[in-house]
Amino acid sequence: MLLAAYRRLSSPLNVERLAGLGLNAPTERQMEYLKALADGLNVDQAARRMGMSAHAGPQLRQRIWQLVSASSYTQALERVRELGVLRWPVEDREMVG
Repeated sequence: MLLAAYRRLSSPLNVERLAGLGLNAPTERQMEYLKALADGLNVDQAARRMGMSAHAGPQLRQRIWQLVSASSYTQALERVRELGVLRWPVEDREMVG
């Protein structure tokens, strides 16, 4: 669910909506990291997959949560629910993978 929500956050279709909420879209690198976590990798494994040091993974994960003004996975889930992000449009090509 969180990966689907962040795909919508990164969609060009939602740029104005994000700006209106004072939020930023995730970067490609942040999306790649989130995908690795969704694939079942832990924080260290996801960091290694991306060629990062083990301590860079938690920092990147924290920045991902902060995109929706959250400080944890659970808060990020709550926040995307509050914002109704899963009802936002997304381009078909972004749903692949």
